[in-house]
Amino acid sequence: MRVLFLKKMDLYYRKNMDEIKNYRYKVWLKQADFDFSAALCSCDAGFYEWTTFQAEQSAEKALKALLAYLGVKPPKLHSLSILTKMIHKIDKKCLLNIKLKSLQTFTFTSRYPFIIPGDNMTPHEIIELEDAQESIEECRKIIESVKIYING
Repeated sequence: MRVLFLKKMDLYYRKNMDEIKNYRYKVWLKQADFDFSAALCSCDAGFYEWTTFQAEQSAEKALKALLAYLGVKPPKLHSLSILTKMIHKIDKKCLLNIKLKSLQTFTFTSRYPFIIPGDNMTPHEIIELEDAQESIEECRKIIESVKIYING
């Protein structure tokens, strides 16, 4: 049953790609903006672990928006580096100056206690304002780059 459903979805995607492209990327980008706003609110409230997590989520959705805009069904994965590699395969000049280090560093650290061996601190205690600000800035640049590409 699941295989049949997936085949139908794939066929639907292929038949309706132009229509899907015209609105799917907008939904991804809109949610990226909402997640970015949430990251800013979390930072203002002192929840830096949530700031870094929400910034990573926002960047991921912005990259998936760009993939959808380029006519590719965004994959169900969370690796920013894989998403950017997929984009670069389509357009080598796209997103050349973005940085992912901070966002990728805190992808897991922000969510899981004990991710750092031997450390008995919570993510809230480990991640600091500077980390949150760096994640926000990296995310902001990704969103801006995606919007510039889409808007020409």
